[in-house]
Amino acid sequence: MSINNKTILILTAQFGAGHISAAKAIKDYILEKYSDSNILIENFIDASLPIMNKPMVKFYENNTKYTPGLYNYYYYFKKSFDPRHDISHKLYTPKLIEYILKVNPDLIISTFPLAAACVYNFKEKYNHINIPTLTVITDVVDSLEWVYPNTDMYFVPSCEIKNRFVQKGIHPSKIKVTGVPISKNFNVNSKYITSGKYKLLLLGGGRGLFDVSEEFMYWIDNFIENYKENLEWLAYAEEADILNVALFGFTAKAWRDENPELAKKNNVRDFASINELTVLSNLETHNAQMIREGRSKAERFQILKEIAEYQLNILKAAEKIKLIE
Repeated sequence: MSINNKTILILTAQFGAGHISAAKAIKDYILEKYSDSNILIENFIDASLPIMNKPMVKFYENNTKYTPGLYNYYYYFKKSFDPRHDISHKLYTPKLIEYILKVNPDLIISTFPLAAACVYNFKEKYNHINIPTLTVITDVVDSLEWVYPNTDMYFVPSCEIKNRFVQKGIHPSKIKVTGVPISKNFNVNSKYITSGKYKLLLLGGGRGLFDVSEEFMYWIDNFIENYKENLEWLAYAEEADILNVALFGFTAKAWRDENPELAKKNNVRDFASINELTVLSNLETHNAQMIREGRSKAERFQILKEIAEYQLNILKAAEKIKLIE
């Protein structure tokens, strides 16, 4: 289905910021590819019973803040509860159906489970109206509250969630793994380091509420100190040492200081294993390419560390398989 010059209705909710943020991200990505699309983002409660929105949001916020245990119990209870037996969405369905008929969209996308329930009711009542419906699951959970038999497609956060839904009876062809849609502001080609300032991103569900323990704050302090030391070292590091630290965890000078006798006739790479030398060769190629791309030392160092760890793990796993054979 081409969505050029089409009207797309995205139904969401105001419980926390995640569902609306996902809806806005979906809109941005669609417009980037299909600029002629008419995209409407609508809070499904505002479109049905707007008088209920404020008290429902307040109830949700108080619940997650003051009685999180009760909220979590209800949240996980819904995982295995057939949502068609939940009558709460019946309250919103009549007026929302009127709104859908008025908008007459070519496609409906839901980023909130109750919105998906109302869309299910709409399709059951007006089964002669062929409007494709998609559900974007914005929770990293396999809860049945998102699942309705007449939904055409599901977009899920991970392969694990897809597998769980398949086990619950959804055909694999109806599930696409996309991750939770996020703002394009998070997509950056390179990281910019500001002297003396550190960027820390904390993620959490339930309006981002979580306990910040004293141990966590100590961990942050230690992380910043270690990160600062890395930046100071990187500023003067030669390319060979960037590779050494990424792979071995120390510079050539640090190795010489620790092994003065061995250093008289050898260097750190002379004592590397076959696997390490293989990875080192790959790192040199990756590093050369990133230098041509103009990436900073800090960015290259982080990427090289990740590549080194990943490739060494792969080679170690291959060795274990050979031993078993």
